Amino acid sequence: MTFMQEVCGRSVGRGTGVGGGELKGRSGGGEGTGWTEGERSAVLRKKWRRNKLVVAECGCGGGTPGPDGFSVPVMTAAGASKLEARRRAVEANRRANAARAARDKANIKDATTFIHEVAKIAEVEAWKKERLAQLREQVDAEAATKVATHRAEAGAAVARMHDRGETLTTIAARTDMGIGIVRTMLRHAPKTEQLSPAVVRLH
Repeated sequence: MTFMQEVCGRSVGRGTGVGGGELKGRSGGGEGTGWTEGERSAVLRKKWRRNKLVVAECGCGGGTPGPDGFSVPVMTAAGASKLEARRRAVEANRRANAARAARDKANIKDATTFIHEVAKIAEVEAWKKERLAQLREQVDAEAATKVATHRAEAGAAVARMHDRGETLTTIAARTDMGIGIVRTMLRHAPKTEQLSPAVVRLH
């Protein structure tokens, strides 16, 4: 038996009376009742396998006390790898959730903008119709004023030419206009320029 095996045997045996203490008790009874070297080694190997002791922890007070002495859990490479994989999976899931939340927030904002702007287009169309109606009334009124002014000026010109001896026929010939237009313009002449129907000379 090696020195390390003997030390570990004493450390294990403290908790149960099996191991160093038991071996001492058996060996103290004489040659007939003592442990053989093979029995001592078998007991130590059995205790070693049962408790999965780390040699560096033997006799140092480390580990967890149990019915068979102290045992020290050992983090295997497979266990460490699994924990690292879980940590990475949790972190990746967290990043994915954060990215998805950011996308959802941005999509809600753009969807709100889309709905708002489409509604505004309909409002613009309604405003356009109303505005055009108002402008049409305004334009029609302005146009009527301008037309009345131009008709009055044209009628006054016809009246002045008529006063100078021209007939409606000769005025039409001079202006290359139809006699109907000449007569119509004359009716729109200012009252001070209008001629009595009795004095209107057609020819």
